[in-house]
Amino acid sequence: MRARFSFGSAGCFAALSLLSLLLGAAVGCASDGGDESPAGAGSSGAGTAAGSGGSTASTGGGGSTGGKGGGSGGSTTGGGAGKAGAGGTTGGAGGKGGAGGGAGASGSGAAGAGAAGGSGGSGGTSTSSSCDGAPVHGSPFGCTFAWGANPNNQIPSYLAFASKWVGYETNLETTCDGCSWLRQNFASTSTVPVYIAYFIAYRANLEGDLGDCNTDFDGQNLCNGGAQWIRSNRERILSIYRSYAERSREAFPDRPVVWLIDPDFIQYTYDEQSSPLSYAELGELATDIICTVKAAMPNAVIALNHSSWIRDDVLTSYWGAMPMDAVDLVHTTGMANVPGGYINDGDAEGREDGTYRFLHELTGKPLLVDTSFGVSTQANTWSSATASVLNQRIADGVSAVLINPMPGNYQSQIATLAPELDSTCD
Repeated sequence: MRARFSFGSAGCFAALSLLSLLLGAAVGCASDGGDESPAGAGSSGAGTAAGSGGSTASTGGGGSTGGKGGGSGGSTTGGGAGKAGAGGTTGGAGGKGGAGGGAGASGSGAAGAGAAGGSGGSGGTSTSSSCDGAPVHGSPFGCTFAWGANPNNQIPSYLAFASKWVGYETNLETTCDGCSWLRQNFASTSTVPVYIAYFIAYRANLEGDLGDCNTDFDGQNLCNGGAQWIRSNRERILSIYRSYAERSREAFPDRPVVWLIDPDFIQYTYDEQSSPLSYAELGELATDIICTVKAAMPNAVIALNHSSWIRDDVLTSYWGAMPMDAVDLVHTTGMANVPGGYINDGDAEGREDGTYRFLHELTGKPLLVDTSFGVSTQANTWSSATASVLNQRIADGVSAVLINPMPGNYQSQIATLAPELDSTCD
């Protein structure tokens, strides 16, 4: 049985009221509860290898955390993507093989690159084989838990990052509001800019009259027509990303800009689509988008979206199809204080694959979490949490949180919590 949710504790990322204001139409993102099915265990292990930076041979699939000085090639059992190495000057050991899972991301150390499982991580700055050697930056926030917001006006200097929705511009060929935002707000601050790059859904609404599945009930919306719109406009989508990235680099060439790529991306695979994309096709689209952005803007940091309601084989198939060797971060919407580390107390609660830890270990990436936007905005459970709770989430892989709307006492909350929070580096 399928069910629709708003993005609050269970779903939709889109700022419904914001998008209606910007577009004069109901636009956003759809969510799907998914089909119930037995717990999935991932695909069988792939490959046998020995790390050249060490001596341990490995068999199996997903890689585990790439530590300082080198990654280990797969301790994940039951499925998962290997992590790129977190840094260091010397490649680490090839690592222990996982019993099953996806291929690990690759990296390169200054001396001896480790390889294991599918293709386990290693030390040093990693590059993407999917994107012809494009840099994979990882988190731009260092080892300190990052606090962010989506300010409407001046950006407070105490924020680690600030976000802006982009892609709503009526004529993207001549207008880049994100570029102006970059130039006007970040030259004299260390705050990291974050694009919420909602290009596909915005364009499909403006050019194809496909609204949000939760609010557009005329029979033509993103959930049933979005995939076909992508098929008909694939090259245009890539052209839009390329142009926006080129102009953004001109505006802000020397520091990281995080791109949260098309929230609710998985909706284009749903059965109710008139011409659904397969996971492989969605993965190819993600690869082309990411490689296009990184080629045009090498300082871009890419985050792919996780929808909290997906589970079992849908969850592992989706992430297994994504080009994780080119991805820097994973972003999702969630709460801080659900016992057990579940992403929320609704669709994710009670499932092992509904926890932050599972998502972090599956993808091998740091997690950027938000509280959603518009009518689906959650209560703030992050800056109001205790340091003990936040340190549990840090241990689960969360490295940054975007709170919307910004609390009136946000600065004092951050100042109180900061000295007591653990490092976000493994």
